[in-house]
Amino acid sequence: MDTGYTPINLAIFFGLINPNAQRFYDLLRLWSGTKSIINYKVDDLKELLMIEGKYDRYNDFKRRIVVPAIKELNETGYFDIDFKENKVGRKVDSIDFIVQDLDKRKYFSKDDVINEIPNSMLEDVVIPYDERDSENQDIISLYSNDIDQLDRKDIFVPDESVFTTGTLRSFKLDFKSIDFKNQYMEKAFNDAVMITFDKDNVESIKAVSYKFFKGTLDNKIIEYRIEEQQDIKHKQEMEMLW
Repeated sequence: MDTGYTPINLAIFFGLINPNAQRFYDLLRLWSGTKSIINYKVDDLKELLMIEGKYDRYNDFKRRIVVPAIKELNETGYFDIDFKENKVGRKVDSIDFIVQDLDKRKYFSKDDVINEIPNSMLEDVVIPYDERDSENQDIISLYSNDIDQLDRKDIFVPDESVFTTGTLRSFKLDFKSIDFKNQYMEKAFNDAVMITFDKDNVESIKAVSYKFFKGTLDNKIIEYRIEEQQDIKHKQEMEMLW
């Protein structure tokens, strides 16, 4: 079944400087294959951007978050985005994002997504064993198959309650090589669940939503592996200074 999901172009994603532009890219691109107008409640949007409790004044939220993020996205040349505010009384209740997706590539396999990342960046994600310190022993290389031999019963699932019996089994089969006890992989899992719930307005991942969830999690895993390696490098650089 066609979900309308368009996997993230990671080369563009990591070229964005503004973290809020990255998050907007993540959210808007999920819908760009099927919708030209994407609506978000202001409160929901703040939650998805992980800034709930901040910018109580809408004008501050618009000036500090929305406008700079949309400006940077438009400058990539892959989007033409405008937005319209919807008021209830005098308060802006929701925002319509009018999106023209100028990137005509709609569906990529996971390998296609990986191929769009510069080789130097991918090499950074694969961490040689002798460079791992004791607290990073659970980091798994993108290309390591060692954990594939684990019994699926031993696979850690951050939250089994979000799945049905069938989708839980599929999850364990599809992601048996990922250690979700790793804090970065757990973040990837939680992000993918949040995005899936928001898209389908559901509280559990059933068969109809699983393909979308899987594609989202595949991309999030790559994103957080790169973030993890960058954090490790930063930590090592700081230790050298001391």
